Order: sequence, then C-alpha cells, then structure tokens
Amino acid sequence: MSERWKPEVGDFYYFVSTAGDILPDTFKDYCDSSQSRFAHGNCFKTEEEAQKELDRKLAEQELLDLCDWEGGACAEVMYDFMDKKFSVDYACTKSCYSPYRFAGKESAQKALDTLDEIETVLGDSESIAVYRFNLL
Repeated sequence: MSERWKPEVGDFYYFVSTAGDILPDTFKDYCDSSQSRFAHGNCFKTEEEAQKELDRKLAEQELLDLCDWEGGACAEVMYDFMDKKFSVDYACTKSCYSPYRFAGKESAQKALDTLDEIETVLGDSESIAVYRFNLL
C-alpha cells in the first residue's frame, strides 16, 4: 500500500463532504477543517481519487446493510486472495472476524450477488478488493 498523500499548505485538494459531494479546497495549516480532513483520510490529490473513496464507502455500506447476523454460526463474504475473487465462507462465532457476517448461505449469497453487480460496473474482483474494501 502506498503512503498517504498529505497536501502542503496552499495545495489544492479534494474531499468528500458529509452530504457525499466531492468538493475542492485549499489546504491551510490554521484551518481545523483541513487538518481534520487529513487526519480522517479525506484529502485527495485528484477528483478521481476522491470519487473512488466515495464509491468504496457506498459499496461497503451497501454490504453492511445486507448483514443479518445476530449471533451463533455465521456465513461471511470473504476475499480469496489465491483465486482473486469474493466467496462465501462458513465460520463459527469464534472465528467471525469480518464485519460482513450473515445468518446463512442465502443472505450471504445475496450480498455476493450485490458485489457482482458492483463488479460489473467497476471491473474485476481485484479492483473491487483494492478500491472498495482496502484488502490489498
């Protein structure tokens, strides 16, 4: 993973607003907004980088909204680094480390289908893993 870009004072940058808009600004050392945006990973060199982050957040929230796990055994949507694709994995409660937990195969498959729809728009699974879920 590459080092995070930090704007210098006076540099032009983009950020994602709380309303989900991509906006430009100039980095200031005396401005709490500039410092806070950087501290929270919300300073981007290009509009395209800001858009990728917004898309990642939206996809992640869409997947989290589909999670229906309430305890007990669960199914997880996992990224398989060997096959470079997402898949459904079954795990017990002690090994469920993923935030993407589902009550069973059917709901996990629905989430996987949602990822496939996103993948169709954006490209291959590896780019989904990189840009959507910061897995690589």
